[in-house]
Amino acid sequence: MFKKMVILAAALVVLLGGETVYADTLIRSGVVSKAASPDSSDMTVLIKDNATGDSHEVVITDSLTKNKFQEGTLNVGDTVRVKFEDIGGRKVSKMFRKTDGSDSFITSVASTTTSANMYQSSNATCDANVPNPSPLLNETASFYGECRDGKPLNGIIIWKQNGVPFQLSCFLNGAFDDTVDIGIGIDKCSKYHSLVPNFCSKSDYRGQCLNDEPHGVGVKFWQESAGIGTKNYESLNGQFVGGKANGYIRSRNLKKCGYFGCSGHEMYNAWYEGGDEQYRCEGGPDGCRAKKTTESIYARAEQSVKSFRCEEALKLDRQAQSKDGQKHTESDYKNGYKISFSSCVEERTLNTHLRGKNPQGMYLAAGQYERKGESYNARKIYEAIVERFPSSSWAVKANDRLLGIKADSDASSRQSEFESNRRYEREKDAKECRNRKASCWSSCSDIKDYSARSSCQSRCNSICSE
Repeated sequence: MFKKMVILAAALVVLLGGETVYADTLIRSGVVSKAASPDSSDMTVLIKDNATGDSHEVVITDSLTKNKFQEGTLNVGDTVRVKFEDIGGRKVSKMFRKTDGSDSFITSVASTTTSANMYQSSNATCDANVPNPSPLLNETASFYGECRDGKPLNGIIIWKQNGVPFQLSCFLNGAFDDTVDIGIGIDKCSKYHSLVPNFCSKSDYRGQCLNDEPHGVGVKFWQESAGIGTKNYESLNGQFVGGKANGYIRSRNLKKCGYFGCSGHEMYNAWYEGGDEQYRCEGGPDGCRAKKTTESIYARAEQSVKSFRCEEALKLDRQAQSKDGQKHTESDYKNGYKISFSSCVEERTLNTHLRGKNPQGMYLAAGQYERKGESYNARKIYEAIVERFPSSSWAVKANDRLLGIKADSDASSRQSEFESNRRYEREKDAKECRNRKASCWSSCSDIKDYSARSSCQSRCNSICSE
């Protein structure tokens, strides 16, 4: 969801910049009506904008998105959110992600309008569009407060995933105020607290309650002294059960905050149970739960790596990536997130050579490793030849190469030690030279005549060379 931190000059100062999205480059919700083959270098996709009805031919150049079409993760008929840039008359994709299309609409608790244009709590609704350039999957929201021209103006927003509330925000003058996380912003919205179902206020908590205990969504915050004139502020914004953080929580820590701001800031999302943090995660409650369930898939991938089933490991890793709710890079997709496909293949190749049945072939493979500068792998193969084929002529050659590698290694070590000693001596001489010059210059400082003092200093500079 869109979150934008506000600077407070006389209190707490933290800034988290949001992405600027221009209307002419963003399709908030559109349908893929046609897609060219993902095998082409520049894949073209036709997107119909659900808001305007216009169709846009967008060019996809990144292999990550093209792979998703190739594997069926993205298909014709899917609803997507697309950001593109006009380059040389072509609309080149800069962001292409699947969405359910419902994330931009919220429902407010509303009825008749008062003179202050404030909606009172009731069962009536008004549709409005909340700024949300990076929605979570299946994310919606409920707004409680003032609307103007069908748009939220001031109030409290409760964010939901699959209809389950998981976080709240304060919305003032048509913009987010995320100082809500440090106990300041939420009270800026105190005028609208009563509109939120089961809302209660305590000394260190604002949000929904049950039996006078935090239960639902809310913000728990506290502070402690961090020295003279400074404080640390900490907060938990998210799901609470029975008075304790339980579920998806956004944790924010502001360090050593004073008149001129804060010296440090940390913010992350995590899964809590019984008031204790279990693990950090992204993607809302669904993403956190998915991360836990995908741990077993990642474990299977890592087990496959140990057995050198590299392709199977990468497939499992990609499967877990698609479910863990994390944001993954193209590199993650190509080489794995928890595993390294390239390292697995390298280890498998080496293992194949070590188990080879032909000592000549093994010897040649070891030579290739040597030429690539991978003497460790070469040595392992030579040792395997000597151990497994002791009576072979190749064992004699392998032993010669082992002695050669050792000699090269010893020579390299001696050279390294020699260079290190030379650097030490040079640094020692330079230090002694600087000390002698400094002592000489000090003796010149008592000379009052400018010309004589300059002559003295010149002699000092010629004493030695650093």
